Amino acid sequence: MTKLLLLLFPLILCAELTLEQLQNSPSGHVRNFQIWQYMKTEINASAADAAYDLVQGHNEKIFTQYAKKTDNPAVKEQYKCSRLDTQELLREKNASCINLGLSLADAIDLSQIHRKKISLSLAKEDALKSKLISLMNSDSFAADLFESGAKNYLHLYNSIDYDKRHKFFNIRLPKKKINRLAEEKAFAKAVKYTVTDSSMYRMQESLLDLEPHDLTAESYFFLALNALRFKATKKAMFYLEIAQK
Repeated sequence: MTKLLLLLFPLILCAELTLEQLQNSPSGHVRNFQIWQYMKTEINASAADAAYDLVQGHNEKIFTQYAKKTDNPAVKEQYKCSRLDTQELLREKNASCINLGLSLADAIDLSQIHRKKISLSLAKEDALKSKLISLMNSDSFAADLFESGAKNYLHLYNSIDYDKRHKFFNIRLPKKKINRLAEEKAFAKAVKYTVTDSSMYRMQESLLDLEPHDLTAESYFFLALNALRFKATKKAMFYLEIAQK
């Protein structure tokens, strides 16, 4: 009986859903699921646009359904470009489409020649992305990336897949550099990615050199967990005390 209820639960949630019901529902995972189901019903473009405005965060499954319903040309273009494979993107002439379809994680897998071509194509469309892709051709990629700016370093660190993060960023940063990164807002996400990934042990060790910064309680909690991993109990307690303030 319990299994049957679990199977029926999604259907019960989405039975005869209306746009008004979605608008009156609290935001979150449940409503996102309902919106996804709603997008698969016979609705017009206006209803699809209104429902998509209610989505919390970016949800690829919902976006795919939405792109099929909306009349918005920008969304149609984004959907088309996001579905192009790497070879198709390399043949693409439209810089905007290349920018939409090629992630930084994808760019790392390209050859140096192709990265140079893509970087030049994106120079006017997305200067930051163009610069980061160009830096990927450097023999001292991580070091040069840091020299280009802490924001750039963290942007790429937080954007790529975990396996590429292992390959390029699992390095022991000097104390001065790790504390420079800690001044950036994006550092909070980097802390989470680092501490929750056991393969990032060199970067985890770098975190032990952090001085007090204006970080979130969550970040200090993760730093405490990291300190315990290295048996730095006093430091862990210090981070927990800050997290509780």
